[in-house]
Amino acid sequence: MYRILIARKRNEDILEDLILPPVQDHPTLERTLPGGSKLIETADPQNCKAIYITNFRDYQVSETRRKAFRPVTGVSIFTTNGAEWEHSRSMLRPQFTKTLLNNLDSVELELENFWTAIEQKGVEADGWTTSGEISPFIYRLVTDIASDFLFGESIGSQKAFLEKNISERGPQQPSHAERIGGAEFADAYDRVSEYINLRLRFQVPGWILDTKAFRASRDIFRSMPDKYIQKALGGDHAREGAKYDLLSALVEQTRDPTELKDQALSVFNAGRDAQGTTLHWTLLLLGQHPHVFDKLRSIVLGAFPPGDPSVRDPARLKSCHYLNYVSQEALRLYSPVPINSRQATRDTVLPVGGGPDGSQPVALRKGQIVLIHVHAMHQRKGLWGDDALEFKPERWEDQSRFPKEGVMYSPFSAGRRNCIGQSYAMTELGYILARFVQRYDKIELAPESAAARHERIPKSAGPLQKPYELKCRLRRANSSNGGASEVFSS
Repeated sequence: MYRILIARKRNEDILEDLILPPVQDHPTLERTLPGGSKLIETADPQNCKAIYITNFRDYQVSETRRKAFRPVTGVSIFTTNGAEWEHSRSMLRPQFTKTLLNNLDSVELELENFWTAIEQKGVEADGWTTSGEISPFIYRLVTDIASDFLFGESIGSQKAFLEKNISERGPQQPSHAERIGGAEFADAYDRVSEYINLRLRFQVPGWILDTKAFRASRDIFRSMPDKYIQKALGGDHAREGAKYDLLSALVEQTRDPTELKDQALSVFNAGRDAQGTTLHWTLLLLGQHPHVFDKLRSIVLGAFPPGDPSVRDPARLKSCHYLNYVSQEALRLYSPVPINSRQATRDTVLPVGGGPDGSQPVALRKGQIVLIHVHAMHQRKGLWGDDALEFKPERWEDQSRFPKEGVMYSPFSAGRRNCIGQSYAMTELGYILARFVQRYDKIELAPESAAARHERIPKSAGPLQKPYELKCRLRRANSSNGGASEVFSS
């Protein structure tokens, strides 16, 4: 416990230095926690399949997870079991429809603000932007996209940031958009994420972490959707011709403001943090591997020539295979949720992991917790080959390696509790990457950055693998170097 709490002071990575080394050596093991309770940890696909699919009813979301998340996200699809979970899933699943998946117009509008933020300090005559940190722009981008999907209107955090930089308004109270896109909300988000991680992974008692600073951060985070819920309950979303959104659909099923807030925050959490983390890592990896960036750009421009509106067609994006390979490989190396967990609802067994050679079943008692090490499983050389730690999108060309019912690759979980927004997330990510390589023909990491030196990337202490750094410069594409800076107008 002591080492966990001082890990950050020692510049240690909780995931890489403390959690993963044992399970990488032994794919299924038992760990004794402070207090004497024992949990099982596994990075074996056979065991994961049993938990997610084959013996689904033998497992549920653990009480530890419920206690970790509920002070932050409340009672939602991510913290419930049984009838409560069925209710949450039935509310949310129909909303991820083909109509919503096809609506990339709003994403394009937010990308325009993203480009402006990146290029706000100017573009040199040779097309290069000023080198700088673009992480805040990425999280404002996904914040605005997620809020538009949820509430039918963007929070507008990127635009508010740009307007604040341009104007000379003097001291004023920040707007709602400025608060959500600013350092205060980002810091609060990181603090509540660290709270969740310490409770979830290390069983740190809530009373130790329930500090004044945590409560202030929790209140900042939970207040985010309030004004949109008030508008929805007031009938603003029901007007004729209003834009369809998730909150409108939820209001048709419940008018309980607390339930609406909990479900909205759970979806926002996934849309903002998980998607932002994935986009961040993907761009960072492309910066570290220029040959992959060049290949991706060539293939995207071949599939979607300048001015071709079919880039907004989800089916066409899905058919651009290398674009998908890049996304899948980034998710393999840096799954946004590196560790999942379940609790046994009855005495049961895992197929493998016991005995001298690990080939025998492992008995679980009712109530025992199992940690599923997605991150470790995605990087096991025994599963992926000697190049398992390398970023190689080409490995996905042989789809026969990945059984349809297999779970050795499961960044979105698997089985009945898989991520209901998986298709939406992959479509959105593919579109952003396609538009990114259409606009820029080079990404160059800042020489002094850890990414450029291929050193360990600083990450948050929350449950997601959120990197803190992406300092780079980008080169605008033009007709003389093989592309168009703009494909179409919105």
